[in-house]
Amino acid sequence: MREDAALRAEFGATVGRFLDARSPVAVSRDSLGGPGEPLWRALAEELGLPGLLLDERAGGQGGSIADLGVALIEAGRVGLPASLLVTAGLAVPLLARSGAEPGRGLLAEIVAGRAVVALALHEDSTGVALDAPGTEAEPGEGECRISGRKRFVAAGEAATHFIVLARTALVLVERGADGLLVEPMRALDHGRGLAILTMDQTPGQVLAEGARARELAERAFTEGALLTAADALGIGERCLWLAVDYARTRTQFGRAIGSFQAIKHKLADMYAETATARSAVERALDQAAAGEAGWELTASMAKARAGDAVLHVVREAIHVHGGIGFTWEHELSHHFRRALTGFALFGTPAHHRDIVARALGV
Repeated sequence: MREDAALRAEFGATVGRFLDARSPVAVSRDSLGGPGEPLWRALAEELGLPGLLLDERAGGQGGSIADLGVALIEAGRVGLPASLLVTAGLAVPLLARSGAEPGRGLLAEIVAGRAVVALALHEDSTGVALDAPGTEAEPGEGECRISGRKRFVAAGEAATHFIVLARTALVLVERGADGLLVEPMRALDHGRGLAILTMDQTPGQVLAEGARARELAERAFTEGALLTAADALGIGERCLWLAVDYARTRTQFGRAIGSFQAIKHKLADMYAETATARSAVERALDQAAAGEAGWELTASMAKARAGDAVLHVVREAIHVHGGIGFTWEHELSHHFRRALTGFALFGTPAHHRDIVARALGV
């Protein structure tokens, strides 16, 4: 095992132990879009996760997207709400890359665990379009005024700030600003904290304009797809473990159900699905961390493979458990909702397969 892979495995184990102690599934499933202020501060102060991708000179940990991906696999395993993925994985690098003055003070607040930042990129009904024709940013003295409506704002229910994509700019908006309405968006998984933002001449600060704003938004969307794939992998591997453990202990006709050929086939197929998903996700994370050419295409491949594989694994795990797997009390129901919502977040597998097919000229 390469040294960096060994260090990441050790880091993942540390994050896993922390989450098992502070936010197991029984705790995570009751959160709405955010882990709550005490846990968020602990993630910052004890693990440094919100600022993991920020350069050390700016007060962060100087980690890579591959490091965060390892942490998000563990977060997926326990069903942690979406704030970590969105704030640490998308908002922090976007604010740092923009270089805009309004983002510098906010980065310090994120690192300290005092701010949660969500991205408001989409207006369409599927959450993939980045053209933002209905959101306008009008220039003003020292700030702009933004009007429009955004959907699929992950972690929006818990966010203290929003980065909003307008027609010509990326704009930072503070929760509680005049003219801003934040409404919960109905979804199977409340932990994603999906929200709808409505803005009417809401004051904001410009982070980037023109082609630069579009570039930053596109990169955040692609990184969001990759990190959602890592989160999904954690869900799938947890559900596989639950199914294997149940098959070993549940008996029918005097035998463990895991001894039946049909259950063996299911478990073997589930293992194969998670193994291929892990391979795709790890490769994409490594490429993205190294900044290799074409990492965006590999990220789309990982989102497509992990999305399909994990949804299959969760459904099969429910079948292995029988009726109990559908009940609210069993943690599989929580993982199923998370997997199904994550399936569509930052593009469905079909959307990302289409990206890959176009890039390959298929």
